[in-house]
Amino acid sequence: MTEGPENDSLADAVRCPICKRVSAPIHPENRAAIWDYGRVFENYSCANCELIFCHPMPSDDEIRDIYTKRYDYEWFRRRALLKRAQAIHRFQRLQQLWGEFGGDGRPRFIDIGCGHGWLVGCAQNAGWISTGIDFLDDDQVRLARCKGLDLRDSSIERFVAPSEGYEFASMWHSLEHTSDPRRILKAVGNLLGVNGLAVIAVPNRNAAGLAKAGSKWGWFQKPFIHPWCFSVRALKQLLPDNLRLELVSSRDTWDQQWVQYSSVFQGTDSLMKWVFRWVCGALRRVGLNRMAGLADAGHFVLREGLLVMTYLGYLIVRRTPWIRDGYERQCRASELLIVARRV
Repeated sequence: MTEGPENDSLADAVRCPICKRVSAPIHPENRAAIWDYGRVFENYSCANCELIFCHPMPSDDEIRDIYTKRYDYEWFRRRALLKRAQAIHRFQRLQQLWGEFGGDGRPRFIDIGCGHGWLVGCAQNAGWISTGIDFLDDDQVRLARCKGLDLRDSSIERFVAPSEGYEFASMWHSLEHTSDPRRILKAVGNLLGVNGLAVIAVPNRNAAGLAKAGSKWGWFQKPFIHPWCFSVRALKQLLPDNLRLELVSSRDTWDQQWVQYSSVFQGTDSLMKWVFRWVCGALRRVGLNRMAGLADAGHFVLREGLLVMTYLGYLIVRRTPWIRDGYERQCRASELLIVARRV
């Protein structure tokens, strides 16, 4: 018996990597190629487990090449002070979670996808025995090593943990950059000792900001940069046998807030951008290039300051029932965070 056109079409359909259901393209305007690699990548969405994923999936070699040779880290360099403040904020959350889940003393700690090591530095300053791993190996990383931080240029699967394993691990916005999150989560569990804890944060597929802004949402990046955007349902199905889910939560972050997509913020942002573009253009036309550079820097400071102010406002009101019981507990905030225990 020969298959008809409909069955042929179903056989060729793109299936969800987690639940294997047929999935549909989403936001085709986000389709992109990895520079000179030739392959074109696009986003698909699974209606069953709510996962957004990249198809085709970039290989491990392509991903490593992106982050070691081709990725522009200027966004992070320009916001180094804010990223340091974010690291302090994240470490405070880690300390709170470590205590809430029965952690005692100062743990052996590893930060997976540690970037420039700011979080590792916070942990080390607090007396934790701390290690960070990442592909990143630039001047800032080398300077951090000279200051005594234990930062390794390694993938999680090539990294050899101490025989007793780590008591505490964190993975802040790294899982969505990998080609096989199930395999990576298994490796996270293997790094932990028995009863060790892992804190993993990722972009939230069901974030109110994504629903409002679509492909313009800040964490809805090129498919080969963020091959995954996870839902709670997808994360639960991805957890390997060596990890048991202890907590799911969500909240906004300084660099990704729902308020960024409100009409008030968008209007203010657009007005500032127009004013400073006009000012910089006028200054350059009369040869005042240095003044134009200062005006551009002023625009950057004001825009980031606006984000900081709105985030501080969010931290003040997030204990209200509307935020706590609605927005966050219903997992509508930008960031999903899970705590899992090694079993």
